[in-house]
Amino acid sequence: MKRKDIWKEILSLVLIIVIMVVLNFIFTRMLVRVDLTENKIYSLSPASKQAVSNLNDIMIVKVYMSEKLPPSLMPIKERVSDLLDEYRAYSHGNLKIEFIDPARDKKAQQEVRMLGIPPVEMNILEKDRLQVVKGYLGLAIFYLNKHQVIPVIQSTDDLEYQITSRILKLTENRERVVGFVVKGGNHDLYGDYETARKRVESEFKVVEIDSIIPDSIDVLVVAGISKLDTAMLYRINQYIMNGGKAILLIDGVDVQGLSASSVPEAKLDLVRYGVKVNQNLVLDISNEMAPFSSGVVRFIVPYPFWVKIRNFDKTNPIVSKLNSLVLPWTSSIEPIKDSSANYKVTILAKSTDHSWEQKGFFLLSPDYVKVPPKDKLSQYDLVALVRGKIPSPFKEPPKGFDKKKFKRVSDSTFVVIVGNSRFLENPFAGSFKENLVFFMNALDYLSFGKQLINVRTKVLTERPIAEVSDATKTAIRILNIVLMPLLVVIFGLVRYSIRRKRRR
Repeated sequence: MKRKDIWKEILSLVLIIVIMVVLNFIFTRMLVRVDLTENKIYSLSPASKQAVSNLNDIMIVKVYMSEKLPPSLMPIKERVSDLLDEYRAYSHGNLKIEFIDPARDKKAQQEVRMLGIPPVEMNILEKDRLQVVKGYLGLAIFYLNKHQVIPVIQSTDDLEYQITSRILKLTENRERVVGFVVKGGNHDLYGDYETARKRVESEFKVVEIDSIIPDSIDVLVVAGISKLDTAMLYRINQYIMNGGKAILLIDGVDVQGLSASSVPEAKLDLVRYGVKVNQNLVLDISNEMAPFSSGVVRFIVPYPFWVKIRNFDKTNPIVSKLNSLVLPWTSSIEPIKDSSANYKVTILAKSTDHSWEQKGFFLLSPDYVKVPPKDKLSQYDLVALVRGKIPSPFKEPPKGFDKKKFKRVSDSTFVVIVGNSRFLENPFAGSFKENLVFFMNALDYLSFGKQLINVRTKVLTERPIAEVSDATKTAIRILNIVLMPLLVVIFGLVRYSIRRKRRR
């Protein structure tokens, strides 16, 4: 090779190295990523970007995490680091990140104790010995003179939501408050609603309401009305009339074990906010399995009274990314037709068109459940969002209330109505995770707005199998049994014919 050609090769190599160094320098200062996942689970949502881009002062994130972690927990550490790097990239220099191992720093050990970040036991295999050691997997966010804590990062599935919601709480001037009215139904906030309560308490301040509704309530949750008196129903009404946002979980039928009775129509009339709750129970071929017992034998069967919803309004952020929602012993709802109304009713969730109802006399045992003929099947509305200026179902205030303060039409407000209050009970909230996601989405929508919902639901991955008719099932079965073997035989005959021609 000539000397001139050698110098050309050297110059080309130097030029490539210079270009790579320059590009590396540029891209270390620019956040350029391509996220090909369906829900963009490795990219920050717009709400998260906005939360850190609007910081007016320095925010410090301290990650209290042990350096020695079991292999199963290393992906959590990497994901936390990557996620915080993205927050920092959009913070315009206002977000600082520190990784601290409390085991190496006595001052840090005092910090985590004061912050309420506990040590957790971890199994570590070292020198062919399995050792149980204590470590840390916590995170704290400091802003001005306030702080928020994630005591233990058990999973990264909802980590972005946890971080973003805490940033919003730090940058706001007050804590969001959710008020529960549960004594009107058959529920106990510290008993059969414990799972839901703890989930809400992780992000909101929870207040149980017996009578007076404080002005500090951001969202009012009414779970059941069968035991509420007219005075309490009127207080709820005037809270809504004054622009308060509410989630009304109203049972049209009161279920006790495997017996049921209709809630009085007069009581249901007092909670008609653009929507009527019917005195029926909806059954659906799309349903969940339910456990029953006969003597000492326990068995699990498909139970049409436990409706598994698949039809959602994909334009509304409360349910747009949900794939299922289980409503046990639920009543249907109907929008109230009013040509002069200044409000809008949006149906968020429906049963399938292979549903039917029980009215009047209720038989809840699976032994009595029979699917009616196709001409008796229908589709039912189950969840609604009412927004706007809603007329009061009260014509006048009850005795003892000031008539001058009575409002007949609400200020502009939002009300979510579900014909069911049982889906938040511990067995259902614990077994069907999207029940809690739906409820938390509704709280987010009514308190923070729709932005946070997209952060919460971006990691949901359940893909329930769509229901098909019996004829379709038979056709698929025939295809599997007959057509597939037949295709193999045809392929073999064609191959044999081609090879025979080649030999000739």
